[in-house]
Amino acid sequence: MNKAELNMLANKAAMTYGLIFGAFLVLRFFFEVLTIQAWQSGFAYILLTMLLPFLALYFAVLFGNKISDETVTFGLLYRFEFFLFFFASTVLTLAQYIFYQYINPEYLAEQMAFVKDTLSMFSDSMPLLNEAASQLETPTASVMAFQSIWNYSFTGAILGLPLAAIAKYMINKKSAQQ
Repeated sequence: MNKAELNMLANKAAMTYGLIFGAFLVLRFFFEVLTIQAWQSGFAYILLTMLLPFLALYFAVLFGNKISDETVTFGLLYRFEFFLFFFASTVLTLAQYIFYQYINPEYLAEQMAFVKDTLSMFSDSMPLLNEAASQLETPTASVMAFQSIWNYSFTGAILGLPLAAIAKYMINKKSAQQ
């Protein structure tokens, strides 16, 4: 396979696995939203957060095993990891927008009020904090949702480096055993 075909294959696989990874992120998001009400959902949120890199690594190894060993490069696996996070974040963005806009439109305002109340507790010792808290505005549903794309794309860019290296090592180790 030439480089263009490999890149297209990586993009297609990242979209496919990104849909599954996005569903995982949506599940994690709902546990995050429920954290306010129960400690069990907070524990589940932390557990799901810790599983994120392992799931991304698993998908990278699955993708790498589908390609012949000579053509699996670090760059290809890194590309896959970055796009995996990007496509998963688009699925999450849709769920977040629906939640913030239609399911619980007051959620963001409640969270911002909580932040302002917390900052006001420190206003005596840090007067600039009180001024900063008064200037905070509640973000819109679309701003919060699209922020997820940037956050997870950045996470994919940073976390993709070690994950691609580990996936490359695991794929090479498996091919050497065969």
